[in-house]
Amino acid sequence: MNESPLSKSNQSLEQENKHQAFVKLFEDTLRKGNASVPVIEYNLPYSKEDFLSFLVAERKVLLHGSYFGDMEIIEPRQAKDDSKISGNKNAVYGVVDPVLPIFYAIQDKSKIQGVIESGVNENPKTGVREYKFKMPKTILDIKPWTKGVVYIFNSNQFNLEYNDNGEPSGEWTSETPVKPIAKLEVSPSDFRFLEEIEGV
Repeated sequence: MNESPLSKSNQSLEQENKHQAFVKLFEDTLRKGNASVPVIEYNLPYSKEDFLSFLVAERKVLLHGSYFGDMEIIEPRQAKDDSKISGNKNAVYGVVDPVLPIFYAIQDKSKIQGVIESGVNENPKTGVREYKFKMPKTILDIKPWTKGVVYIFNSNQFNLEYNDNGEPSGEWTSETPVKPIAKLEVSPSDFRFLEEIEGV
């Protein structure tokens, strides 16, 4: 069944309202900027994932999820992922995907042991991004979730990384400390794959 012109018009209006709400919220947040990192006081009826997607697409920002919510400067840390070229740098990592930083932000690090895996690939036939998440089953069973923060960075502070095929990996790194321009508090309910994590 084809959508009526009225239905399409309503959807277009809803999308415009959503866009304007995102613009206003982010600009209002930045106007509060001071020596600390301003908190985005999120009270919109749209998902935080959608809001982060908007910021990446229109404000050219990068995202970094963390259990630690009070950092004003993010220091480089030694990564230990030998499965990819950029996986073992001493750096601050940022991504353009909104789902992955939410996943890492909601992990209670005091309860986490073992290897945590996450990945995303775009289905070549449908164009849909497909996600996979894994953690030790003993950890998954205790539900190690908490509130966390997604930090938002200016992308001009970072360098784009490439995968083994020489293509952009979706990951960016800074080997010097970085000050976020804002932060968004997130909770387990903001992660839509919470019940789809594989225990191994």
